[in-house]
Amino acid sequence: MPVWLRLCAPANILVVSLDAGLVADVSIQNGNPAGDVGLAIAVTDWKIHRLAGLFERELQDGGSSGRLYLESLGAALAVHLLRYYGQTRR
Repeated sequence: MPVWLRLCAPANILVVSLDAGLVADVSIQNGNPAGDVGLAIAVTDWKIHRLAGLFERELQDGGSSGRLYLESLGAALAVHLLRYYGQTRR
């Protein structure tokens, strides 16, 4: 889904893309097999901000913590997104 945002000042942007299979697995493990993340624009969420910062730091470090660390961050982000922005697919 295309989304646009107009910025009035310079900004740093980090895009994090989660695998749909990971989100589905997390949704099932949390008891909502039809869970999906809804669209939310211009939301200030400090948990997302902190997790994105950890992703960014790992990129800056060249992935030195390994795949398991990144997968764990992705799972934590998926849990948060489903909990606070989740919706049931119809």
